[in-house]
Amino acid sequence: MPLVYEMLINSHVNIEAARVLLFTEDFQKPYLKELKEKRESLSKTIDYIKQQEEHTYQSYHSGRIVDMATRLYTSYLFLKSHKLLPILLINCYFPFTAIPFTVISYTIRREGGKFLTMKVNGKHYRTIWLNGDDQSVVQIIDQRFLPYKFVIEDLTTVDEVTRAIKDMHIRGAGLIGAAAGYGMYISALHAPKNSEKIFLETLTADGEKLKATRPTAINLELAVQRQIDAISAAGGINEKMQTALSTARAIADEDADFCHRIGENGLEIIRGISQVKDGETVNVLTHCNPGWLAFVDYGTAISPVYLAHDSGIKVHVWVDETRPRNQGARLTAWELDQQGVPHTVIADNTGGHLMQHGMVDLVITGTDRTTYTGDAANKIGTYLKALAAKDNGVPFYIALPSSTFDWQVRDGIKEIPIEQRDEEEVRYIAGLNDGEIKKVLLTPENSPAANYAFDVTPARLITGLITERGVCKASEEGVLALFPEKRSSRKL
Repeated sequence: MPLVYEMLINSHVNIEAARVLLFTEDFQKPYLKELKEKRESLSKTIDYIKQQEEHTYQSYHSGRIVDMATRLYTSYLFLKSHKLLPILLINCYFPFTAIPFTVISYTIRREGGKFLTMKVNGKHYRTIWLNGDDQSVVQIIDQRFLPYKFVIEDLTTVDEVTRAIKDMHIRGAGLIGAAAGYGMYISALHAPKNSEKIFLETLTADGEKLKATRPTAINLELAVQRQIDAISAAGGINEKMQTALSTARAIADEDADFCHRIGENGLEIIRGISQVKDGETVNVLTHCNPGWLAFVDYGTAISPVYLAHDSGIKVHVWVDETRPRNQGARLTAWELDQQGVPHTVIADNTGGHLMQHGMVDLVITGTDRTTYTGDAANKIGTYLKALAAKDNGVPFYIALPSSTFDWQVRDGIKEIPIEQRDEEEVRYIAGLNDGEIKKVLLTPENSPAANYAFDVTPARLITGLITERGVCKASEEGVLALFPEKRSSRKL
């Protein structure tokens, strides 16, 4: 039985191994009736946990609690449906009252099996991690060299992290958020230690550098702010440094955990289509790279595909090449190949034709920023896929963790900032030639180019949003039904 409590006490929160669910009075009220109805079943689960880990109650304190709220009832259903083994309960009070109360966590361990993890040549990797021998070194998979070379890059300064994000050594909403979290940890390591004021000023300045690298993806901005808030609230400089480390780890672990839950929720959509097709292959079209390379592990839009494939469901992915950087052709195809998932790379403008001829059952894409009203910004070209899907009656879903919602933006088309990148990315293309990665000019030498990195798909074209809490309509009402605690904090 894993020592989850030890990880929690030390703030080394590995949410792949443990989920911590915190409930307060405001979060509880919408679920009070259902929670009371399930009281007996939940009590039995909690009694078991107490028997196993009684000694943890004395050593844990609520200040280290992480993760999201309003999930005790859904966690019970998750445990029941997926036969997960609970192992830990801390500070739980029964009967359910209006007092701020419950914390529960459990291993994500399946009876008689194990969860899928992303592998490269059979070995599990995350996209970002700390060097096991030197905790001051952050390591990443340098995606510029994929699919031709597998290169691990060391990052030791904030400038190196900034460059890695801006120049797309790493990319994807969740991953650059995690990188920003680790970037702030590196900032804490190198900031002056003789004055708390100067220490915090240094971190704030470094945070602004990180936020300026990729303006569209909100995960980056939220990760920086989360670090600033947590570090500012900590005690002396030593505690602030430990907080920077634990918060960076928590951001990364939550991203992996949320992505796996997205996979579980999206799996049901694919399973439903498979049943309608009497077990014939489900053809999924995706755009850009919303797989594990874009996040810490699992991915968003591709996570349900991995779980479907792992569950024995016949699934095939149409992979848009995704000009101008070809993240689909280079990255999505590579990771699908590594996991053994059937796929076909297609030119960007092929999707509409496939849909017209009944060759696409489902479109799932990721997103770099989604408004609480359901508008979704994603890699340029996503909007055109949504239009084609709408015209041909093909379900179009956006998969995202809650960290990608923007609760301060209502109109995505008018308000989401759209990054414009260097025109050279359009004018040139890179590929493997005689064993070397080379760039080739595509356009006339004097022709200018425009390089808008993202577009916004309006909510009316989106069938639903697949999140870690479930699937909802792409609407204000649908989103807030899953995230009721955001009603008071959203911008009206």
